[in-house]
Amino acid sequence: MIATDRIDRLTPEQEAQLPAIRDKWIAIGLSTERADRTRAEAAVRLAYLQGGLAAPARIVWAGSPMAGARLASSLARARSQRLAPKSSLEVRSHVTEQVTLRASNLISSQVSKAVRSEVVNQVASQVAGQVWGPVRHHIERQIEGRLDGAGYGQHDAHWIAFYDALGRLGVDVPGLEGLTELTASCGWWWPFEDVCVLSERHTVLARDGQGRLHSANGPAVAYPDGWLVYAWHGVGVAESIILHPETITIADIQSERDVEVRRVLLERYGFDRYIMDMGAMPIHADDTGTLYRCELEGDEPLVVVSVMNSTPESDATRKRYVLRVPPDMTRAREAVAWTFYQKAEDYRPALET
Repeated sequence: MIATDRIDRLTPEQEAQLPAIRDKWIAIGLSTERADRTRAEAAVRLAYLQGGLAAPARIVWAGSPMAGARLASSLARARSQRLAPKSSLEVRSHVTEQVTLRASNLISSQVSKAVRSEVVNQVASQVAGQVWGPVRHHIERQIEGRLDGAGYGQHDAHWIAFYDALGRLGVDVPGLEGLTELTASCGWWWPFEDVCVLSERHTVLARDGQGRLHSANGPAVAYPDGWLVYAWHGVGVAESIILHPETITIADIQSERDVEVRRVLLERYGFDRYIMDMGAMPIHADDTGTLYRCELEGDEPLVVVSVMNSTPESDATRKRYVLRVPPDMTRAREAVAWTFYQKAEDYRPALET
């Protein structure tokens, strides 16, 4: 049912629809199914039409966003194709400007805020923040190519979800069918005047408990053409850091300029091994453990607490754990208590495990 009257507030029934809409678009944004090429190609032609452009004469597929960016860059450099007079961003703006204006007259700011809070922001966090951003960053480090003119297909899920939600609430949102179908059926895309480049979706997507790209034993992202992204808790890293951490050296750690990557190198190298190899001296010790501090150029100091497991292993030995703690820690008890989310004065374990 299409709304003709202004929607000033959502009914309980309408509010109840929002989680399903959110989950639908998160699933699309994180999908590892192969692109639906027939559906995507039909969507391209419709998106061009709705953006005021003639349909492209050719549609070319790439096996990943990286391959798509390289192909788009090559087309632009060769001048054999011009970017469409309206890039994907401008096509989107052309279409959504009219829809947004219409929607603003049919929904209150309260309704808009509710949809953005319950749907858009959560889809954006899961898809754009945790996946699209790192993938784009990985491409930008390897290629000088056509990224600004790209549409992001499944990774555009957050803003498409907003209009999908409005449509389901009864607001007429015409003109978005092509872009919505593209988002639901393929990966990144580049519109040129006579040709459109489409790319496949990821076939592997590994994440940690917080939704960040992460895999300890393989790529966090993989595409059908073999392009891979390795990541450790959201930080993009080289393949060797994940697959061969034993090859990491002290020199690698000390020469790494990227602070986030250096922290991954430290973690993969092992805090206990690092403080031993660096000959770090303890700054405090008590009955709870021993505190060490190492200075790191261009970063906060590495401060770790070494504790002995009170429960013996099967061979009667006791395992030692080395845990990183905030750099302002100066007392071992304070550091150990912090690992249990407690203050030093409150840390009095009746039974250690």
